[in-house]
Amino acid sequence: MQALKNIRVIDLSHVIAGPTASYYLAAQGAEVIKIENPRSGDSLRYSGTTSFEEGISATFAAINAGKKSLAIDLKNSTMLEVVYRLVETTDIFIENFKPGVVKKLGLDFDKLKAINPNLIYVSISGYGQSGNLAKFGAYDHVIQALTGMMMMGGESDLPLKVGFPVIDSATGMLAAQAIFAALFQRERCPGSIHLDVSMVQAAVQLMLPQVSRVLAQQEDMPRVGNRGFSESPGASTFQCSDGWISIAANTPKQFQALCKTLNVQQLLHDSQLIDQRTMTGKHGFVKAVNKENVQNILTEACLHFTARHLESELNSQGVPAASVRSLLTFISEALNEGLVSLPSEKVTYANGTATNFMNGFISNEDSASMHSYAPGLGQHTESLLLQLGLDSNLIANLKEDGAVYF
Repeated sequence: MQALKNIRVIDLSHVIAGPTASYYLAAQGAEVIKIENPRSGDSLRYSGTTSFEEGISATFAAINAGKKSLAIDLKNSTMLEVVYRLVETTDIFIENFKPGVVKKLGLDFDKLKAINPNLIYVSISGYGQSGNLAKFGAYDHVIQALTGMMMMGGESDLPLKVGFPVIDSATGMLAAQAIFAALFQRERCPGSIHLDVSMVQAAVQLMLPQVSRVLAQQEDMPRVGNRGFSESPGASTFQCSDGWISIAANTPKQFQALCKTLNVQQLLHDSQLIDQRTMTGKHGFVKAVNKENVQNILTEACLHFTARHLESELNSQGVPAASVRSLLTFISEALNEGLVSLPSEKVTYANGTATNFMNGFISNEDSASMHSYAPGLGQHTESLLLQLGLDSNLIANLKEDGAVYF
């Protein structure tokens, strides 16, 4: 779909959260103008060891495809006026500075809504626009620590960080959702809208069922490690003869299929091991009486099988299961072997080929592949400034002074 065709976005954000939000807007057809520092650009441009082109790392390309790059110095008065002129015809303005910075730049909500009374203004931050921590900067792992997320994974007393910047990405998704809602609201009732989206809010949304449970019980969640949250003995991660498998045998029917596949049917009717009331299906998922003994029996049984054999056999019996893969193994199987439905497109750069994963969903109205490229730093600076009516000589002088880059 191209639901946001003719929607213009100014994006002052950098790194992951803000650019992720505008990535989803660009994927829906919006014109996203990414404003960057002319001296260095978004720091994500230089992340990792693989670059498709100068200043376009694989990481940067992933969430900046389909955007335009306008590299200008926001502290230059002429360039500030350029932003004001862009705002006149802009629908969405995104920034992820610490609260108070945009006001010093002259780009705060009150200033810009006076220029464009129908502007949707999005502030993305670590802690929100108010509160004791609002004035401080934040990163993903810091928010994981603050919100208790680090104390929910693993099984020991040590903190354990999620292995990728999950809160950064979730914040971008949350911001995109908020923007879509604001666009719909603006259609019903015209006027400016200020959206305050924070990493803390995103973390809480990710943990919403757990947050509710902790508040109700006034005690922290138990750390379940690689076990399922259902507390069923058949919902866990088990070692096999050649690797590991994660199994979700929660219901009586699923647990029966698991025990049959593993040749441990004696578990099913042993009241010393399994709570027989839960085998009726009237008391939720299957529960163990002696968790440790049941776990040991299932673990020993899994060691007699390969992970891929169990994955195939259990899934065919209606028991969700997957062998534990690395990210590279999963992506390779998904893209090359039809493992799952994962739409993507290949985009060729000077030094390699990127894979774009587009919207993250499939629609019957999806258009043909767009082959969206991530922009080089300042790639669209000159053309955008000329469109706004700046004289070519002035642009040349601004470039010489370092106020713009292209």
